[in-house]
Amino acid sequence: ELLGAVLYTGPMFEKYNTVNRGGALNTEQPEFMRNKFKDFCLLNRYTTSIHAINSAILKLSKLQDALVVYRGFSGGRLPE
Repeated sequence: ELLGAVLYTGPMFEKYNTVNRGGALNTEQPEFMRNKFKDFCLLNRYTTSIHAINSAILKLSKLQDALVVYRGFSGGRLPE
């Protein structure tokens, strides 16, 4: 799990993200994402790695309470 999380935050992020966006078997996805998945990942779905990453995220999520997160955007202001 630790190794999967390290790879996800580093060199393999783009491949794992491409699998999640274009490699699903049971849903319709945009053609360009399916083509990117075929070309970039060579039809490898990294099933075990993504399962380990999910498990690591679930375990890490229990270490800290949920907090409010503010995302910035152009012309926006934080609440008072």
